[in-house]
Amino acid sequence: MPSTPENECIINEHRQMQKTISSRIAMLRFPLIVGVVFIHNYSTTAHLNPSGNGSVWYEFAHRVISEGIASIAVPLFYLMSGYLFFVGFDGFAAYREKLNRRVWTLLIPFLFWNLLTLAVYGFGESFKPTAPLFSSSVRFYVPGFHGFDYVNAMLGITGHPIAYQFWFIRDLMILVLLAPIIRLLFVRKLGLPLLLILFGCWYSGTWPILWPAAVSTLFFCVGSYLSHVDADLNVFDRYGKLLAPLYIVVLACDAAYFSRPGDAYIHKASMVVGLLTWWWMTGLIVRHSRMSVQRLSALGASSFFVFAAHEPELTILWKLALKKVHHLDGVVFLALYLLIPTVLITFLVFAHRILERAAPRFTALIAGERSQKKVAKELSGVAVYAK
Repeated sequence: MPSTPENECIINEHRQMQKTISSRIAMLRFPLIVGVVFIHNYSTTAHLNPSGNGSVWYEFAHRVISEGIASIAVPLFYLMSGYLFFVGFDGFAAYREKLNRRVWTLLIPFLFWNLLTLAVYGFGESFKPTAPLFSSSVRFYVPGFHGFDYVNAMLGITGHPIAYQFWFIRDLMILVLLAPIIRLLFVRKLGLPLLLILFGCWYSGTWPILWPAAVSTLFFCVGSYLSHVDADLNVFDRYGKLLAPLYIVVLACDAAYFSRPGDAYIHKASMVVGLLTWWWMTGLIVRHSRMSVQRLSALGASSFFVFAAHEPELTILWKLALKKVHHLDGVVFLALYLLIPTVLITFLVFAHRILERAAPRFTALIAGERSQKKVAKELSGVAVYAK
């Protein structure tokens, strides 16, 4: 592009747009991880039914928070991942560089945390005093493993890996490998048909393969397409006054129709509206509270570590707490529902910072190359682009 005042203005506007989008993505990382923890916070105790005073409020809280607000964490994470991966993805050399980078940010942490979880469960299940804290009907029994069981537990071939939250990373790695095919479809002008087909599969619940999941594939491709066409993501901000009240209505309907016929469609509609609403809210924060942007972005350095380490600790904390609770009262459950993940997240943030000071290189290795130093550099004005 020739260097003219008009072109320079266009370039500067584009850079500013990218910087704003980068800031919004950076500040979302930690709140979305909190959402993931609260999703698992409910699934850990889904089989328990508190009764008596406060049970209605407990049910309402978990439906609105875990099944409603927090549910947009997964699709929004995939959308952001697809968007960032396709920034600067213009050929084989760029793809090879990005792929090499993902070995450090995805593959190595994936193998480390699953191997660690395998060892922890194997040790915990082998001794009678600790076995009740680790045993679960949905878990493998590690002391009884043979050959394929270890591979299956590490990779999640027939389901989730043993560190079950890492199904997200497994699917993301597969989608990264498929990125050249996705890009080819975009280049051939087949992006919109692809997205429509994927949306139909996801919304209808029709998906023929085990992994990557429909939600993973759809929203990664949505983010990839928005990056490929260089879409201005700030354009959604103009619909905020419509989105916010619509989201409240859809969220209330989702909570009211929880586990009823047709709830799946309402739930997915609330996820789409919620995703756009959360993005609009980041725009408000960026424009009106730089301090909030800095604090949330700084916490983002610990987001991967919190994601990786919150299980099996969350399950163990619930089991220990329930041993002390003899009456499943709704008020007690509501208090535990809010308190346990809050305490755990706070502890893990501080644990990450202590580890980072004691062993910075090792901590970066197991935390997806995220660090306080890197975030500080980003906050000083370096854009958060995918390498």
